Amino acid sequence: MTLTDLLKDLKGRIGPGNIATDDVLLGWLNEAYMYMVDQIIQDNPAYFTTADVTNLNSGQWEYFMPPNASQVKLVYANFTGTWRRLTPLQDIGDVPNMVDPTQLPQYTEVNPKYYITGGKVGVLPVPTQTTTKGLKIWFIYIPTEMGANDSPAFNSKFHRLISLGAYANYLDLDDQHGPAETKLQRFEQRVQEMVDSIAEDQIDEPKSIEIYEGQGLYIDNINNDGVL
Repeated sequence: MTLTDLLKDLKGRIGPGNIATDDVLLGWLNEAYMYMVDQIIQDNPAYFTTADVTNLNSGQWEYFMPPNASQVKLVYANFTGTWRRLTPLQDIGDVPNMVDPTQLPQYTEVNPKYYITGGKVGVLPVPTQTTTKGLKIWFIYIPTEMGANDSPAFNSKFHRLISLGAYANYLDLDDQHGPAETKLQRFEQRVQEMVDSIAEDQIDEPKSIEIYEGQGLYIDNINNDGVL
């Protein structure tokens, strides 16, 4: 459901005699949505995770992080036809002075590294050839309020809970304080059930992740040397 769909759903809950403007209703919908996002993050900080795919360019070792990234979780690079997982440099002091990063023989395609600095991801060794969509960055992001055509960033089966939370605010505005409190308690209970359901759906068995075209695919056949 988009925010526009949720607005229609909320108006269906309210019925005739709506005393609130669309702007007020949309504000309540986003308020309920961000509450749900916050509850999910509190229980599972890495739930909102996605990938960005960009070109790996010859001679370029630093790439801008996606603007909505809050934490990088995984980096893969296709240096010369083979995908390899980059491991982070363990100490910020290990980030080299990039006067001439090509003169850093300790970093090889067999054991590549990455670092984060100034909103960029650094890749070592420096690529020697350009690979289209050859750099894949898996990162945690924090959803923002929805626009008219945006959809919630979680499973669609939980979308209508957003209008339930907004409806509680509407009832309070309409001086139906008792029903408003009941709906609010129901909303909070259902949100907790959603959080518990998400936790139960997590896969316990460790798997590797391949990032492909902005999507994550769980795979089991990763080699010990990080080759896909």
